[in-house]
Amino acid sequence: MDNNTPEMNVQNTEEAVEKKTKKKKKGKTPPKTSDLIKKMHRTLKIQTAWILILSLAVIGLAGCVFSDVIIYNVAKIYINKGNIEQGVSLLNKIPDYSQTAVLLDDYKYTVKGNVIRFGSYEQDGDTSNGAESLEWIVLDYDAEEKKALIMTLYAIDAVIYKDSYGAATWESSDARRWLNRDFINKAFKGNELGRILESDIETPNNLKFKTKGGNVTADKVFLLSDAEFNKYLKGTDKAIGYTTQYARDNGVQSGPISGTSVCWLRTPGESLVYVSTVSYVGELNSMGVYTYSYSCGVRPCMWVSVEG
Repeated sequence: MDNNTPEMNVQNTEEAVEKKTKKKKKGKTPPKTSDLIKKMHRTLKIQTAWILILSLAVIGLAGCVFSDVIIYNVAKIYINKGNIEQGVSLLNKIPDYSQTAVLLDDYKYTVKGNVIRFGSYEQDGDTSNGAESLEWIVLDYDAEEKKALIMTLYAIDAVIYKDSYGAATWESSDARRWLNRDFINKAFKGNELGRILESDIETPNNLKFKTKGGNVTADKVFLLSDAEFNKYLKGTDKAIGYTTQYARDNGVQSGPISGTSVCWLRTPGESLVYVSTVSYVGELNSMGVYTYSYSCGVRPCMWVSVEG
């Protein structure tokens, strides 16, 4: 006897349809928008990482030239943002790059400690090959007046502070006359001479012994005072006066191994018969050396216009 009546068949069909509908409802829920965004971010990070890795690989393969381009452009960014010292520091790392010299020339006087070339003077002791370019350290920069304070990198000659025994101030010294007459006319010509600025030079009293420094002078070339030495050079390797061969030939007493010498300052020493000096190892000697000593080196200083 068949129990499948028409009513039962309809019921079974309805149940089957209902089950199928429920199974469809239990399917995958469409992803939320936030989940899609997160997934896109993850993908983007992975792609960025690969781009970075590939970029570094390209830089490595391109070699030094490509690296120089990057350093140069980073230096320009620093300079354009006003961080000139950082920019020039980077430029000094790529001296052989073709564009470095042009950009560096505009800012070489603005960074303290930078070494520049200006003028020429006999240094190697061989006069047959002519004078060599003078190297200078930038000690200070005045942005308002566009001028820089520079000092020779080496002790370039032997100069007697006073050519006979006796008291002397900077104003009356033979060293002052030699710097502003003999040296300046021998080392510079034309436009270079025009860029050297005359300055009011005040020589302070000796920091330790209080010996009077004397009158204010008007000079183009001068020596540092003891106070200026402390301000610009104390504790630095630039404080040490390495000598040129020409200076040694002319009588500067130099260490046989170190090649350094005692160098004059313009501040009087313990008394006016002495002059403060910088020692072989770059330390201030406030007591000083006799004014008529012939074995001390000289490191000229001057203010120069950076425009010209």
